[in-house]
Amino acid sequence: LSSPAMTEVSLEQALQLATRHHHANRFAEAEQIYRQVLAVDPADPPALHGVAEGMKHAEAHRVSPEAGRA
Repeated sequence: LSSPAMTEVSLEQALQLATRHHHANRFAEAEQIYRQVLAVDPADPPALHGVAEGMKHAEAHRVSPEAGRA
């Protein structure tokens, strides 16, 4: 697993890093890593769960269009 910003790491190391980002509320960074893991292993349960949790968090914190019209 590698990208321009990341040296070669194992899937386990990538998942650990993504989990640390997730727990620190850095969801965009976590999702990017989870998606890199899924590019290598599309059925990886922790990565699938991480992406789903990130999407759930984003949806819960998205401001509705009506909220700004008061």
